[in-house]
Amino acid sequence: DVSKYNAVILRPYHSGTLNTENADFKVWCKKAKEMGLPIFVTNIHKGTAYESSKAFSQLGLIPLPCSTYISVFIRSWIGISLGENLKELF
Repeated sequence: DVSKYNAVILRPYHSGTLNTENADFKVWCKKAKEMGLPIFVTNIHKGTAYESSKAFSQLGLIPLPCSTYISVFIRSWIGISLGENLKELF
C-alpha cells in the first residue's frame, strides 16, 4: 500500500539501470504515479542513456543525476520534517 509513504528512493544497478520492462514494476509505478507518490532514482550518471533509463519518464520515475541514495534519503527526511513538497525539493 503506497498511500502511507511520502516518496520512494530507488538505487539501481551499478550502471544506473532498472528492469523497466517488468510488468509488475510497470503496474506499481503506474499506481504510485496515480497517487502522486514521487519515485526518485539515484546513482545515475549524467549523460547516461540506457534503454531502461529512457523509460523513466513514461513510468513517472524522477532521475536524480549525480545523487547518492543516502544524500537523497537525508534530504527527503529533512524536507518531510519541514513539510516541503518533495517533488519541488528535488
